[in-house]
Amino acid sequence: MLSALVRKLRIFNIQKREKPNFSDLVYRVGMDIEHKERLARIGDISPEAVRARLLAARSSVGMKQQDVAKAVGLKKSTFNSQEMRGAPSAITMRYYHRQHRIDFNFILHGDFAQLPQDVQERLFAELAASTE
Repeated sequence: MLSALVRKLRIFNIQKREKPNFSDLVYRVGMDIEHKERLARIGDISPEAVRARLLAARSSVGMKQQDVAKAVGLKKSTFNSQEMRGAPSAITMRYYHRQHRIDFNFILHGDFAQLPQDVQERLFAELAASTE
């Protein structure tokens, strides 16, 4: 497995002629379902797990807390509190679902199978980067 990964890394470097980004690398080489389940903490409804998924969701869409708070119609401090406590409001989750295709199932439970592939790639890149 490791030799295959090294081989793919070399091919990736030759094709891109630049140093690979870890998140790009994960998806070029592939990520198995067990690794995705660990990163998403599937089934874990603890505030810490919900917080990690909320942070990944916001980072994956390239927004700051202030930007999301404004889009949702909340004060920045209110949104910050929701994110830090791992307790998003229904309004916040609806925003992520309608605007960014990140649904309640992922945020609250870690279920990702129903998410579009491009959304999954961005989310798992953020989750992987946060666990480095």
